[in-house]
Formats: sequence, C-alpha cells, structure tokens
Amino acid sequence: MPPTGDPLARRYRRLLLGYPRAYRRDRGEEILGLLLDGAPAGRTRPTLREAADLLRAGLRCRLGLSLFFLLGLASALVLLLTAVPPRRDPRPLTVRLG
Repeated sequence: MPPTGDPLARRYRRLLLGYPRAYRRDRGEEILGLLLDGAPAGRTRPTLREAADLLRAGLRCRLGLSLFFLLGLASALVLLLTAVPPRRDPRPLTVRLG
C-alpha cells in the first residue's frame, strides 16, 4: 500500500496494520478503497466504531479465531470480571437502623 497525503487514508492504513502483512498485501488496497468510498466528503478521521471494528477484525484475522469463539471468550471474561465472590461469613446480614 503506497503512502498517500490524505489524512483519512493514512489513518485507515494505520488501523489496517492490525491485519497480517500477507492479508494487507493481498486485500489492503481493496479494503482501503471501500473505506474511503464509504466515508463522507471532508472526513479526516475514522469513526470510533470503524476503528474498533478494524482493530477487532485484524486481531481476529491474526489469531484465526471465529466470531463465535470471540463472543464466547468475551462473555466468559465479563462473567469472571463481574462475578461477586461469596461471603465467607455464613451468618445472614443484619442491618441496624437508628
């Protein structure tokens, strides 16, 4: 992918670095062209959603993981991070007012 002076194209190219080199060599120009064709005139930065999607897809491509595996992994991670550990004291909680 040759460099260009367009700031949006430069930023898209930077995000495409998440993909493996061989993938970028084979499909990078096509992906970049689609991204630029779909962007409104005057835009200089990818949207947050586009950036996150490109990084996620690049990582998925690098790791060779399916979408369902990633969703399952993300769900398990959320459950682990939000799980409340059990109380060690078996006595019920009592609240004293006043």
